[in-house]
Amino acid sequence: MAFCSKCGNQLADGTKFCGACGQTLTATATPVASADPTKPIASLSGMNGSIDLFEDRAELTGRMGGIFTRSKNTRTYFYPDISSVEFQAPTLMRYGYLRFVTAGTIRGASGGGVFSYNQIMNDVDTLALMYEKKRLDEYQKFHEFLMHKIREAKQPRGGTTVVNQASAADELLKYKQLLDSSVITQEEFDAKKRQLMG
Repeated sequence: MAFCSKCGNQLADGTKFCGACGQTLTATATPVASADPTKPIASLSGMNGSIDLFEDRAELTGRMGGIFTRSKNTRTYFYPDISSVEFQAPTLMRYGYLRFVTAGTIRGASGGGVFSYNQIMNDVDTLALMYEKKRLDEYQKFHEFLMHKIREAKQPRGGTTVVNQASAADELLKYKQLLDSSVITQEEFDAKKRQLMG
């Protein structure tokens, strides 16, 4: 499966243009689907650790909290809980990063923008990316796929029917109370009941 880098629309393999936004596609992200939920569907390694993507979550594993930290830790981010993912591609002059932002995330001392080397390496929500020209496309594709998984997880799923049924039941209850109070007739109640349940 592949996704448009501009709008995130799912694309058929080998597609040259996005049917949703018209974006010309030079390369597409094609992570390998995994039938085993314990195995990642995509992974990216960086200077201070790695990120593994699963169907329902992302896991950042590494020396979070500083480069001199000896033990490796893993932080789990479930897609619906992620507010955004900051992505700064590395250049010859600065390190890049992928940073998870969730509710309650505290910004670095810079208040945004470009992080310093120490901020990147010491931030527990950040994977540091070193400039390697051959990996720039990999970083971009990984970020696009991660954003797609987040958008997908935040899509409403099948709740509309339940909400409509609850609303119809609430309406019917109101009309029953009106019937019991002799405000409406039995015929009016039956007609409304057929309309709501029909």
